[in-house]
Amino acid sequence: MIKLNFLMICIALIIFNSTFVMAQNQYSISACSSSSKSQKFVGDRLRLPLPASAIVKKGRDVDYSNYYIGFGKKKNRVWLSGISGPNATSGQVPKDWLSSSSDVSQRTWKFGEFEGVYAKGKLANGNYWRYFGQFGESLKYYDVSAEAAAYFDGIIDNLCYQEWKQ
Repeated sequence: MIKLNFLMICIALIIFNSTFVMAQNQYSISACSSSSKSQKFVGDRLRLPLPASAIVKKGRDVDYSNYYIGFGKKKNRVWLSGISGPNATSGQVPKDWLSSSSDVSQRTWKFGEFEGVYAKGKLANGNYWRYFGQFGESLKYYDVSAEAAAYFDGIIDNLCYQEWKQ
């Protein structure tokens, strides 16, 4: 009887632990609020708030829209880029980013029934990358300095999800 109780407690602890770890590996996104209408944003459903001094370029074609947020002086400027459209992106981190990284952190994000990938890493040269996306929409930067990564991360960390009205 004691062995059975001990076994039941061990099983319960394993289940609790795995549920707790899975919850830690999921990133939750907030809904974009109606009070943020005065704030300037880029993105479709994955909306990034823009700092007042942001350098922004936008583009559009028949089936996609894209944007770029710049960091640094014109000669050495690096970009955070985003794209959305029905087939604009697979929503997956490029495999060569993962294989060329010395450090990688990857987890999922969720908003209601929508979910996607959230990953970041450090390259062998000491620079950084980050990818946030779902099928049809993503945002990313690649091979940027720690200073640029901190600037872009400050923007990405305030991302919100824009629900579409039916």
